[in-house]
Amino acid sequence: MNLGQVIDSAVRKFGSRIAFSDPERRLTFKEADERSRRLGNALIALGMERGSRIATLQYNAIEIIEFDLCAARFGFVRSLLNARSDAQAHLQALQDCEARVLVFGEKHTAVVEGLRPSLDIEHYICVGNAPRWAVRYEDLIAAAPADGPTWEVGEDDLHSIYFTSGTTGRAKGVVLSQRNWLVVIRNHLMDLYTHTGPDDVVLHAAPLSHASGVMM
Repeated sequence: MNLGQVIDSAVRKFGSRIAFSDPERRLTFKEADERSRRLGNALIALGMERGSRIATLQYNAIEIIEFDLCAARFGFVRSLLNARSDAQAHLQALQDCEARVLVFGEKHTAVVEGLRPSLDIEHYICVGNAPRWAVRYEDLIAAAPADGPTWEVGEDDLHSIYFTSGTTGRAKGVVLSQRNWLVVIRNHLMDLYTHTGPDDVVLHAAPLSHASGVMM
């Protein structure tokens, strides 16, 4: 089993229902899945493959969830950077996780531009108005097909690299597999969501890059 199968199940059951919303947009399960597939194929066109390291630096946004769904389905290893951390923390995390792609929000353009000389990032993708050295997110996914990956993603494939808070020193990357995340989902369903119905809504106010982001 893999996380892509979990996503497929949700789309089959709830495809036309609202999956995610913000003050400006609403996406159904089917729409969110399609956009994340387009992102995955766009990344493949940029040279990414199963196990490639990708990262995102954004304030809470639907695009973070699309990024997350894309990584889960295509077997990319993703890192979510805390938008409230400083530039040095971003630099250390991006170097440690060996990210090849960085998806960032336009509000972080100045920070990312300052970090570029110290990074080995191959491709920069901007959500919003993109600088000349980055590709605009919407343009990228609009040109890509909505197919699935051509390879099989297994339970033991890596899924994500989370960074600790660095309380006692430099932040450390914690690696989780697809299997780890399948267990996280199972535990959430058994513990937190036992009384949740189809009309309930989750309001996520904390940073999606934090551990609480798993609730999405």
